[in-house]
Amino acid sequence: MLVEIRQQLREDSKLRFNMSQVKIYIPDVSRARARELVLRNIEQDPSLESLRQLHDQDLAEPGLGIINVTGPKCVGMPIGTTEFVNAFVRSKALDIEQDVQKLRIITDPKFHHDLLRFCQHTRLAFLARNMPPDVMMRHADGLVAVPVLIEHHDR
Repeated sequence: MLVEIRQQLREDSKLRFNMSQVKIYIPDVSRARARELVLRNIEQDPSLESLRQLHDQDLAEPGLGIINVTGPKCVGMPIGTTEFVNAFVRSKALDIEQDVQKLRIITDPKFHHDLLRFCQHTRLAFLARNMPPDVMMRHADGLVAVPVLIEHHDR
């Protein structure tokens, strides 16, 4: 399907597909097995040859996570195993909390409010719009930033 989309974009719109952003997600197998499956499919289907560079790059630089068995991010949201999604949301919530704490040094109330409302609140709201409520509640519990952001948003 990726090969077909890539070809259609090129033919119909003269657009190039950014292969450096492509991730291959294969759940429920080990990463070694996922690599084997990708290579086997490339060898069996010549139209998938353009994916060989992704396979080779994943072998050369495993940290890029091109061939992934836990889950990728798509437009800033995690897609994958429960553990992957939970770890992502928790990490983002903690990042937001740390950034909110850094704003305590700002003494101008209007400036402080605007930074919270238009910068930090939007980050949490984006997560909340795209994640199930139970996932958000699990990771927002106990964060100091959440009440601060809610309080400032309601004003």
